[in-house]
Amino acid sequence: MKKLNIKVVLVLLLLLNTISLTAQELYGKVTYKQRLGEKLNDSIANKKYGDVYKNTMDFISESIVKNCDNFEYNLKFNRDESVFVGIKKLQNEADKGYKLAEKFSRVDDVFYLNIKSSQKLVQKESFGELFVIEYNLSDIKWELVNKTKVINNYKCFMATTTKIVKNSKGIFKKPVIAWYTTEIPLNFGPKGYGNLPGLILELQEDKLIFYATKIKLNPKKSIKIVKPNKGKMLTSKEFELRMKKVSKNLWIGR
Repeated sequence: MKKLNIKVVLVLLLLLNTISLTAQELYGKVTYKQRLGEKLNDSIANKKYGDVYKNTMDFISESIVKNCDNFEYNLKFNRDESVFVGIKKLQNEADKGYKLAEKFSRVDDVFYLNIKSSQKLVQKESFGELFVIEYNLSDIKWELVNKTKVINNYKCFMATTTKIVKNSKGIFKKPVIAWYTTEIPLNFGPKGYGNLPGLILELQEDKLIFYATKIKLNPKKSIKIVKPNKGKMLTSKEFELRMKKVSKNLWIGR
């Protein structure tokens, strides 16, 4: 009986060590595509504008709806870090519709997370200048929801939060919905979202939905994560104040 108990304990210890080791060694890459939410898609496509701007705004709306599904992104990650970047594709530079959709989707933005240091960096261009903006992961407050669905054969759980957007028009609250899987126990996701009990396989932020199409765990080829370092480094508060100042100057200059 004692021998049997010892064997059971040894097997349990071996299983626990294997699970721990698996979590520690997890690394890989997830490819995401994007689409417009159905209602939001309709609101953009069917929005009516005044005669003065109608042709221009109709062209912008149609370009976004037509091209939005064409963009792909890669999320590369290891145990502690991740980087989310758009996949650049060869495109006709004269295709203005594609370029407009690219700007709308902000394909050039780079999102970096470091779970150990609770650091989030966003590299983005604004008013013709490149910035690296530092955020704190603890700024995102998730609410875990008792809803599930299957994505790419992974059982996913729902979580929600609110994104606060501040601009010259005021302060806006926009809902964010994430679907994460505990079967991949890493705290990352699209667009710098994370800090959930598993990898985010689908994310809706404002008008866009990002959804996983390919998941590669522990591939033979090593995963290299490059921390964004090109651009002026600012805290989120410094960037907010800078944008207020630039917007004010532009308004005065009109």
